[in-house]
Amino acid sequence: MKQLTTYLLVLLVVSTGQHAKGQEPVLPFVDYINYVKTNHPISAQAEITAHIGELFVLESRGAFDPELYTELNQKEFEGSRYYRIFDGGIRIPTWYGIEFYSGIEQANGDYLSAQYTLPDNGLTYSGVSLKLGKGLIMDQRRAMLKTAQLGQVSTEQERKIILNNLLLDASKAYFQWQLAVITKEIQMEGLELAQVRLQAVKQNALLGDIPYIDTLEASIQLQNRQMLLAEAELAELNTKAFVSTFLWANYVVPLELAESIAPQTDFDYPLNILSDYLRNEIDSVITNHPEAIKASLKVEEYDIQRKLKLESIKPELNVKYNLLNEPFVDNFASNYTLDNYNWGLEFKMPIFLRSGRGGLQIAKLKLRDAELDYSFKLQHLNIKSQQAVNEFQTTSNQLSIYTKTVVDLRQLLTGEQRKFDNGESSLFLVNSRESSYINGRIKLAELEIKNKFALLKISHSLGNLYDDL
Repeated sequence: MKQLTTYLLVLLVVSTGQHAKGQEPVLPFVDYINYVKTNHPISAQAEITAHIGELFVLESRGAFDPELYTELNQKEFEGSRYYRIFDGGIRIPTWYGIEFYSGIEQANGDYLSAQYTLPDNGLTYSGVSLKLGKGLIMDQRRAMLKTAQLGQVSTEQERKIILNNLLLDASKAYFQWQLAVITKEIQMEGLELAQVRLQAVKQNALLGDIPYIDTLEASIQLQNRQMLLAEAELAELNTKAFVSTFLWANYVVPLELAESIAPQTDFDYPLNILSDYLRNEIDSVITNHPEAIKASLKVEEYDIQRKLKLESIKPELNVKYNLLNEPFVDNFASNYTLDNYNWGLEFKMPIFLRSGRGGLQIAKLKLRDAELDYSFKLQHLNIKSQQAVNEFQTTSNQLSIYTKTVVDLRQLLTGEQRKFDNGESSLFLVNSRESSYINGRIKLAELEIKNKFALLKISHSLGNLYDDL
């Protein structure tokens, strides 16, 4: 299966047309990122996280579902029916704490209490119950649903955070692979130059044009280049293997990049985030960061708990009112009148309110803690984004400077080689100039990678990397 999926991945890369005939197939950065987005197990976990939030809302809405109820009590003893009492109907709770209900009540037997003395067919009732004290503004059901709705938004933000982190890690792995490949190519060029120079030095030494000891200098330089190339090849193998850890098929099958596949080395990818608006209004952009939104949702959640605890210091005052009617009679609906009713009142209040007052103070402190955490989170994200912008701008300046430095190093090498050919310089100086030029090219590649990755870090610091890539 792994070989098959690897082969399919190779076919996918080859079909993009990103390579010429006779060259290695290329895995473009955009295709790589899209593959990570759609197939990595963490992407699936992120979607599961968001779906769980939706299901929590569904579960909490169940507290407002209409409810059928029935209750039957019957007592028989020594051949006598003491009583048989039946009560059943439907309750419909509402968002505002009002509960509507309707049902039928029947009772018969030899020893019924007076309150259960009913007409032969029983009585139907339709009524309403209302909380006028504790639970009028907020109750447990409403608090649970509101918290679940906030949780749904929070899990969606968590999904974005997970995916943003995943894509940053995947991008970093790809860029390290790019750098390793470029470094290896530069070291291969350096090795070829050392090989050619060693042959030339040997011939000149045999002719007596230069000291024979220069062959030792050229041979040592060749050995150094071989060591550097071996290190570069190892780095390429390791970084390529690390890139493979981000490639999966259908979330469950790990893929391996074929040996012939190479990364895209032109550093281009679609990302445009450094607008003037962003630089001038970065504070307002930060408030839309998924981590900032999560922190603000935590404030709202604790505010809901505060409102719920505030209700706990109120007295309970519950009122219910029922209209009564006989079932199975003509003009059933018109027989409901205000003259046939029953109603009830329930009042309850703790004397010291210690539980309510303590719970309310705890809720207020938790709310204050969440508000402070939100403020800290905004400041932290703001600084992080500013650091990312500073890094991008600094590396951009360094890149501009060092591009000219590499050109100058090339000119120094050319001039030193010309002097050596004229017998005015030494092989040591030529090797030194050449090593400086090779190291300069590698450092320039590092700066290019660092600059491009800094741009990604800006998008990541704003929480937009998943959308920008």
